[in-house]
Amino acid sequence: MANPYLETRIRTASPIDLVVQMYDGALRQIELAREHFEAGRVRERAQAISRALAIVNELRSSLDFERGAEVARNLEALYVYATDRLLEANLRNERAALDAAAVALAPLREAWSELATRPLDLPDRT
Repeated sequence: MANPYLETRIRTASPIDLVVQMYDGALRQIELAREHFEAGRVRERAQAISRALAIVNELRSSLDFERGAEVARNLEALYVYATDRLLEANLRNERAALDAAAVALAPLREAWSELATRPLDLPDRT
């Protein structure tokens, strides 16, 4: 990694903090895509959307359907929706589809961020 601060931040983050960082990255890329859309920078918009898609796909691939059951299935459905909107934004040049993807991901980011602030409830092993 080129950024030592970022490398340290990632190496020292809890798994929940990493998920929050991934949502932050996806939302940041969607915001960049919006800016590029407004400025008419097609290549840069496509690159930002591609990065957002990669992050959403990584979140989706990390789902544990055995342990997560219904929650994992619900998250997968939201990731599929966000992916479809991002692809639509790129293929049809539709800003509204970018907005829809952000609207789907932002509450998930907030929920994971809330989880990150709570102490872990570990089972008592005494």
